[in-house]
Amino acid sequence: MTIRTRTRHICAQSPRRLRILPALSLILWLPTLANASLYDDCVLKHMRGVTSDAAARSIQTACLHTSERDIPQNILTVLRSGSRAGFDKQQGLFLQVKNNTAYTITKLLVRITEKDTSAANDYVLDYFEPAAVALGGAIITDPYAPEFHSIQPGQRYTFRVNITERAESLEDFSQKYVWNIVRAWGFLDDPGTPK
Repeated sequence: MTIRTRTRHICAQSPRRLRILPALSLILWLPTLANASLYDDCVLKHMRGVTSDAAARSIQTACLHTSERDIPQNILTVLRSGSRAGFDKQQGLFLQVKNNTAYTITKLLVRITEKDTSAANDYVLDYFEPAAVALGGAIITDPYAPEFHSIQPGQRYTFRVNITERAESLEDFSQKYVWNIVRAWGFLDDPGTPK
């Protein structure tokens, strides 16, 4: 039985429910629909008359950041649980993030704390340079493409974090420093998914 069939079945049982169900469902869905459509509305509004690919990509990227909101702490905990670090002496820190949330991630705040002194540096990431590019393993023709400015739900993504901290290896880095994702921004993709 589909949702539409089930709704007709319930409404057929009681004429009073016929009037309440549509209004109730509209009230419950409106706030999440508004959040989900900010990005889409922004793109549609600003794409009118755009004829170049470069302009279209710029609009998409700008709309990603216009639509972003702080991601709640409980969702951030889920995001952290799917994250791992790697380290390369020449290139620095790499993070692998498995986005197990319903949010498109548009920005991360990564904090690296020195264990001995508790001194910390914060790094705001809104461009997720693929690790393969940084290590010379892939050629990207357009590094400013919108797909490098977000991590989609369900996506596992490995990217480089340009840091000032130095180490010889991942083991050395792990002995000297602690890293953490302390804040994230994005937007809810699926209006039917609870926040």
